[in-house]
Amino acid sequence: MLQLSDFRRQRSQRKAPRPRRSSLSLLSELFGKKSMNAAELEAFVGAGLRSVVMHETGHILGLRHNFKGSLGVSAECLQTISCTAEQGLGVSVMDYLPLNMPSEGGPEIHVFSPVIGAYDKLAIRYGYIDMEAYSATELPGVLQEAADNFDICTDADYELAEDPFCAMEDLGEDPIQFHENQFEEFVRVQRSLLLTATTPGGSYKDYGYAVRRLLGQTLMLGEDLLPWLGGIRSRYLHRSLLGPAGTGTENRTQRAREPAPIDLQRRALLLLLRLLRPRSAGLLPPDESLPYLVDAGGNEGEIMSVDLPAKARNLTQILLSSALSSARLRQVLKQEQLLGLDPTAPPALSVSEFLSELVAGVLGQGFEASQEVPPEEMDLHMQLAVALKVLFQDQALPAEVRALVLQQLRQLSAATESGLLHIAAKDDLERKGRQKRASVDLMNSHLALLRSELSEVLCLSPEEICSSPRVPAQTMAPKARSASRSTSVAYALWAVGASIGLRL
Repeated sequence: MLQLSDFRRQRSQRKAPRPRRSSLSLLSELFGKKSMNAAELEAFVGAGLRSVVMHETGHILGLRHNFKGSLGVSAECLQTISCTAEQGLGVSVMDYLPLNMPSEGGPEIHVFSPVIGAYDKLAIRYGYIDMEAYSATELPGVLQEAADNFDICTDADYELAEDPFCAMEDLGEDPIQFHENQFEEFVRVQRSLLLTATTPGGSYKDYGYAVRRLLGQTLMLGEDLLPWLGGIRSRYLHRSLLGPAGTGTENRTQRAREPAPIDLQRRALLLLLRLLRPRSAGLLPPDESLPYLVDAGGNEGEIMSVDLPAKARNLTQILLSSALSSARLRQVLKQEQLLGLDPTAPPALSVSEFLSELVAGVLGQGFEASQEVPPEEMDLHMQLAVALKVLFQDQALPAEVRALVLQQLRQLSAATESGLLHIAAKDDLERKGRQKRASVDLMNSHLALLRSELSEVLCLSPEEICSSPRVPAQTMAPKARSASRSTSVAYALWAVGASIGLRL
């Protein structure tokens, strides 16, 4: 499996996709307009070229990329043209900034950054200062101003994928808000994509191409959320600017490293859980557009049906397996233990909370609330079981992390067995219609498959002794978000199952 740093390295090296004639139509839809006239298009392209020239001129003058440049401008400023005319879309044009999309029905705004940023001006001032004309305090003053007002990260920092604030193609001081807005924009665009991606007289292959591109953007959104889970914010601080360490004179308002704000981590996890259900989230084409979902094959002269369910499964599998990878859990643990027991340290996302919330989010209300489970839910349940099983079998994981993974495996096993008991107890009540009976049988088979998958690492009875790599499982009741059942209730469920001949 590719590590997140590999994803980031590949993204930084991606070539621009081959344009389609539907691109301008789609761009107009993003701006909430039917079409762009010639003058609007010329102004749009001109503003884009200006931003590119400013960026490349920065390189000529010796400036490196700064992928934290977007953090210096608020969301309110980004939607106010007089503010961005002065501050730009970020404090540095050396960031990779996306289009600043206007809100639907909102005022006119700058789509591209119109000016160089405050950080760029300070960096150029530092690099080209006349040493003979300025006092000895000038350079330290510039450095102090930079330390007080700006943050920086380079290409190498970005590829480490540890600091989530170090990101390409985001905007504003609250990156998660940007991603939340991005999510809603994808949903809005998907609803009308058939009409906007296919020009009059054009082939419906353009629609299939646009759907694939939008799903690709959705995957990239998920990839951008992953570094927030266990993210560590790092800063280029210097002791000489902070004062002697341990004397009480150093600046304690900033740390060279600290956990990413826990509220941002939690919001990132909630948004990731929504991405894991692309159909219910509105990220897939509506049913009325499915008859037209075709795309070119390997060549322009071919046409083929787009396998939408397979693409949705691929998206969720990549994101869920990445979130439940050994590397991600080690990162969450590293972030949790980063500052030890320092009482002044900001709160960190624990491995326990991360696993509990992720597993609970995938399971939803469990298997008892409804026996009508959509196919995408079945896929998600199975992907969860496989990911947890692979994690537990990783002997290199820290012991405490493996123990927490085992807890979640037991929770999933308990929920599976409880669902089977529920179906068995309600069996007589569900014989009133073939269709409903068929759905019950399907759910029963789905749970049996989950049980089989889990049996590779868990015994199905508390008393059974399993050979390696299996371990005896203590059956536990499914943990709800608000409260968990007691172990006595869990054992009672097992006893009831044993009495009717089911192996838990």
